[in-house]
Amino acid sequence: MRNKRGEILYKIFAIFAIYLLQASLISVTAIAQEPPYEESWDQMNPEEQFQQDPMKYAEENTDTLTPSQASTLTDDQINSLNVMELDPGTLSSVITRLSSSNVGLFLDGADQLNAEDLAQLTASQVSDNLENFDDLGLLNMNDVSNAIVSEFGLSVGAVVNVVGGVIIKDGKLVNTNFSEIIEGEEVCNNVNLEDFRDD
Repeated sequence: MRNKRGEILYKIFAIFAIYLLQASLISVTAIAQEPPYEESWDQMNPEEQFQQDPMKYAEENTDTLTPSQASTLTDDQINSLNVMELDPGTLSSVITRLSSSNVGLFLDGADQLNAEDLAQLTASQVSDNLENFDDLGLLNMNDVSNAIVSEFGLSVGAVVNVVGGVIIKDGKLVNTNFSEIIEGEEVCNNVNLEDFRDD
């Protein structure tokens, strides 16, 4: 009986060893196979490139980036692009996601922000670029008022209403619609905000 039991264990061990050997050969064969063919970046169409690596595509094609493609990028990714190259439609779709410094790029003589873009700017974008706007009247009035009150230390609860053509120059609200002198009389066309500081 003991021999039969030994033979049975020997056969079970032999079968187990054969299966183990086959499994390891299958694994080695799977590892040795070549990976499937992948198209190189240059051979892909733009949609495939965007799907494979959205950021690489956006960096290489900032000027043709669509609003739908831009919506899939994070704020950090958008702000790392050369935003000055964005198509106007794409710019409008991401304007509220731009950093204040990137908004400032458009205010330094570029004139690429239209009235709708300006009206969409966030309170922090307005506040950080307050003296760079060519017309505060185009911005959200609450954001402009809050930014002026905060920037110039005016009384809490103060409200500053501006009209079209008003800018901030040298710490003063200046209405660019009026000339300095009308019919020989000097007209006050600016307000020194320092006079209203809440000290």
